[in-house]
Amino acid sequence: MLLLLWFSVFILYVVYLLVKKFPIIRRQYRIMEKIPGPPLDSYFLGHSSEVFRTVETRPASNLQLHKEYGGIYRQWPGWVPFILLAKAEYAEVFFTSKNLETKSFLYDVFHDWLGQGLLTSSGHLWQQRRKLITPAFHFSVLNGLCDTLVEKGIKTVELLRSQPKDSPVDVYEFMYLVALDSICEAAMGIKINAMTDPKLDYIRALTDNTKISIERTFKPWLNHRFFYITPMGRRLARNLETIFQLSKMAISHSKMTRKPKRKENEDTEFDEIKGKKKLAFLDLLLEAHDSTTAFITDEGLQDEVNTFMFAGHETTASSMSFTLHILSIHPEIQVPVLFLP
Repeated sequence: MLLLLWFSVFILYVVYLLVKKFPIIRRQYRIMEKIPGPPLDSYFLGHSSEVFRTVETRPASNLQLHKEYGGIYRQWPGWVPFILLAKAEYAEVFFTSKNLETKSFLYDVFHDWLGQGLLTSSGHLWQQRRKLITPAFHFSVLNGLCDTLVEKGIKTVELLRSQPKDSPVDVYEFMYLVALDSICEAAMGIKINAMTDPKLDYIRALTDNTKISIERTFKPWLNHRFFYITPMGRRLARNLETIFQLSKMAISHSKMTRKPKRKENEDTEFDEIKGKKKLAFLDLLLEAHDSTTAFITDEGLQDEVNTFMFAGHETTASSMSFTLHILSIHPEIQVPVLFLP
């Protein structure tokens, strides 16, 4: 009897959603039909087959759609339409717009992890954080990190040379580890030795959370509050404990090493916030945190560190992997690249 009652409630809820959303879906359908894309599996469920794709199979599916429909195409995974851009000139319209700064609801799946960091925040907060963090990427700061990056590069070459020469090598796995090591040491001031110990709990948690977040992005039922009592939700919570432990350790370590320096440079603290003296990423955040104007709170500090650790290593690893791939299929430019200044 109770099961029948719950089933009836579920059916009524579905009917309510259909009635409520039908006018919206119909209007969106008329607009989206002007954009190229595959035919719908169902008027109400869109491209339902896309919803059930895994993290591993989705990139190949998107690549095939890009080949068929060009640099801009539509998808309907469920009731929500998406427009996918695969050409720089199309993406430039969004990246250069000052009116399109509000993040999509898809970013909500990262809020437990990244809070209101630069990747997930919108509007005034995003503008403020972007202005604060940008000086950390000044060439004068990056030049000071060359020794660390060269050291990691040498270790990477040694690891690649140790691989069997008669079998394929997934360079992304190595680039992933070197990116993590480089960012942790250069920007956070801590060593995790990912290249020598790739089975670290932090690496496992980071990798697993990335997969979970991508799954939640494309599967709307995983965004309900009941998600947190599922095995995947509990796994996410355990991963976050591991990730937060490292980011808190990085912040604590940086605070301790900065105490002697602050007494020597108290008169220049405000100037450093203004950017006259270029500081590395975490030092810059801590200067803003400790300033009398309180540019960033404890929570904001934690959010930005977690964001930088996540977004920084994955994008860097992907870029380095694609660079190596392009160099490998164009051997004629390898020597000229080697001698670039």
